[in-house]
Amino acid sequence: MNILVVSQEKNIGAVMRAYLQGAGNRVSIVETLSEANRLLEEISFEAMFVDENARGETTFSLLREIHKTYPLLPIIWLGDFAEDVQLKDLGIARVIEKPFALPELQIVLRELDHNKAYPMQQQIAHGTNHPRGGSA
Repeated sequence: MNILVVSQEKNIGAVMRAYLQGAGNRVSIVETLSEANRLLEEISFEAMFVDENARGETTFSLLREIHKTYPLLPIIWLGDFAEDVQLKDLGIARVIEKPFALPELQIVLRELDHNKAYPMQQQIAHGTNHPRGGSA
């Protein structure tokens, strides 16, 4: 899978990259959701992990924008999510509370793929592998 990680903590990003790449994934890391949004315009990703440290005053509006533009992109929130907001409105498919064991990352990715929570495999089979619905 091609995975995007959003984390302002370099250590978290580096550990996640090492683990996920070791499991056979391609991983890109950015520090902010704005950077993630720009990268999503250039590269097709099959999942996005967002660390709670990426939270800022525009976090929810950026997540909504990303979800609206890339509705098939599963977003996995890393950390506590006690906000009074609908997760589906933000495109958050799963929440992994901290601290978490690294294998949980791959388990969630497998569950998303296995359960077809987002029909990425169907898109790829039909040649529309970009989360916006067109080819990359």
